Amino acid sequence: MVAELITKIKLIMRKPKGFWDVKENRQSEASKHPNRYSFKKSYSRAYINSTAEELNKYFGVQERALDGFWKIKENRRKEASKYKRLHDFRRKSHSAHRWCNEAELIEYFSNDNNCDYYWLSQAHRETEAIKYRSRVYFKRGNARAFKNCSDDELNKYFGKITIKPKGFWNIKENRQEEASKHLCIGDFAKAYSKAYTSCSKKELNKYFPNSVIDGRLRTNVYKAVFPDNSIYIGITSTPRKRFYCHLNLKGSVYEHILLTKTTPTFEVIVSNIEVFKGGQMEKDLIKKYKLTHNVLNKTKGGELGNLTSKN
Repeated sequence: MVAELITKIKLIMRKPKGFWDVKENRQSEASKHPNRYSFKKSYSRAYINSTAEELNKYFGVQERALDGFWKIKENRRKEASKYKRLHDFRRKSHSAHRWCNEAELIEYFSNDNNCDYYWLSQAHRETEAIKYRSRVYFKRGNARAFKNCSDDELNKYFGKITIKPKGFWNIKENRQEEASKHLCIGDFAKAYSKAYTSCSKKELNKYFPNSVIDGRLRTNVYKAVFPDNSIYIGITSTPRKRFYCHLNLKGSVYEHILLTKTTPTFEVIVSNIEVFKGGQMEKDLIKKYKLTHNVLNKTKGGELGNLTSKN
């Protein structure tokens, strides 16, 4: 049914044979378009049938059709200035683009962040890099900017990568030392997956009692404090992930960041507490801080959500 309808529409739109051989029809169609490119794109047959004299009459004399026109740098610069994006320049003025060398393209389109030339500027790369918390997120978020960064730049933005020697994580003391730096198993696994996979279940239960212990789940109570005396109280089993969400995803903390243009300080108040006790503590702290702070929580607290699930 749909295919038949499309066929009928095409037949209605199709011009009869010899239609574009009539000069008046070509002139009538040309008057609807602002330039040769639009005319050619809409009705290529009408454009092909038009003579050079007709096209000059409809759209003015095309100076760039002259031999050697694009060999002159000033002509190329003038043409490039009509476009904000390199993609449009390449598509709509192919001949001019073909004559430009790389230095010219960098000069003309250094402010087009959709092309690689924009990221040749170190200032642009640095501005982009500070939006991400790690190399992985930077590469995933803006591959072009990441590709143009040198190793020294990446070390400056995200710190130097230290490669552990072979067999380093086979030593229990090394795993224990690294595990002590993280508040939950999730953060430990993301930071050093090899150390995580080298640990036995008994070790993980010892290092992270916030996992299921004796059938009871554990969590952490935390707060996010702003310089203007605003505060947010929450509970989470993965503090690092939760703090990242507050800084980058929609919510009361993120909305306050945009409003005040300030960044909160995160602090874990109590760690490895039983989940139901943590929910009650969150509720009590919200009630307490309402007397002295601007509390950003939109609820009374104590909601456990997925924390009670063992999945």
